Amino acid sequence: MRKTLLTLTFAVGFAAPTFAQDSTRVADSTAAVVQPTPAPAPAPAPTQSLVELVRADSNYSTLASALQLTGLADALAAEGPFTVFAPTNAAFAKLPPDTLSALMTTSGARRLYGMLMLHIVPGGLYTAAQVPLRATWPTWAGAELASMKMDDGTVMIGAAHIVQPDLAATNGIIHGIDTVLMPAASAGATSGE
Repeated sequence: MRKTLLTLTFAVGFAAPTFAQDSTRVADSTAAVVQPTPAPAPAPAPTQSLVELVRADSNYSTLASALQLTGLADALAAEGPFTVFAPTNAAFAKLPPDTLSALMTTSGARRLYGMLMLHIVPGGLYTAAQVPLRATWPTWAGAELASMKMDDGTVMIGAAHIVQPDLAATNGIIHGIDTVLMPAASAGATSGE
């Protein structure tokens, strides 16, 4: 009996460390699987209105001047929400220089006003991912803008590509675009393309 007890104690003594190592491995592998991934921090709430955002970004200085000249800066300072397809300075630079110069005067302000109204979708805050979900978007100008998602993933609104999406403001959202949207009657004459 003593020999059996000694043999049993000896066997358990060797098995116990192996069992302990195996249980540690199980616990470690379980811990690795159970570890939660921290959620990304939520984006901070916007603190600037659409107009303040445009004025603060040097890529939109031409648009800021155009909004001021036409009085649309005051309209876009309202509660909203608005979705604005904002031509960048590079988009305005595509226009023939004489066209841009003529638009940026007091006498050209009425025509400029009509053009800028094409860039504003009232009554909603639509992300760039939502834009191609509708075939057309009604604008303040009364015209409809066509939208689509290209095979390469870029989003188009009218003849423009969205190049700087989802700039959140307190009263809407801005999507920077690479082309000035033109009324249908004058698109060929002044688009610069």
